[in-house]
Amino acid sequence: MKNNNFTDTIHQTLVNMSNLETLNLEFNQLPVQVPSSIFNISSLKAIDLSSNSLSGSLSDDMCQHLPKLEGLHLSVNELSGNIPLSIGKCNNLQILSLGIRNLTRLRHLYVGFNNLEGECNKLQVLNLATTQFSGLIPKSIFNSTILEEIYLFDNNLEGQISSSIFNISSLKTINLSCNSLSGSLLNDMCQHLPKFEGLYLDTNELSVTFHQV
Repeated sequence: MKNNNFTDTIHQTLVNMSNLETLNLEFNQLPVQVPSSIFNISSLKAIDLSSNSLSGSLSDDMCQHLPKLEGLHLSVNELSGNIPLSIGKCNNLQILSLGIRNLTRLRHLYVGFNNLEGECNKLQVLNLATTQFSGLIPKSIFNSTILEEIYLFDNNLEGQISSSIFNISSLKTINLSCNSLSGSLLNDMCQHLPKFEGLYLDTNELSVTFHQV
């Protein structure tokens, strides 16, 4: 039901479908808060509410009843508040997309980056770019052994980049550009990344330490 110019609330009929696996309402004009009842549909595998006018915050227990959820797409909205503390309970989550490049309407969004907890051990794609995250990169994000793509560019992240990131052998792309990351990186940091295709670290405060031969 994407791109239908829906402008009203999400109808209760949808959330009463106990066998619903995919809910795709992207590219509409939904102007309301995300109804918490959606996150009680335990059969859901994919939720895409991106490119709407959704506002408010996400429920702290939104992942409490979504054991099968694989994809969550909420970018290009007007959401605020914290990343839900229960995000780690979505054990099958593969794609988490809450941000988009040049999303100016989210310029003042604060999402409590240090409150993200749990283990998203099936995450494959992480896109939290251009959402004005601040603070340190939470280690819990990198517990997935099948993570392939990380997009955290254009935020306010600071501190050192954990060396554990470069031990995820499945990684193909890391984009941490345009942050305030500091510290030094070893010149052999990619030796455990056999599938690696792209590393983007520009516009930070990093330095590279070369091994002496």
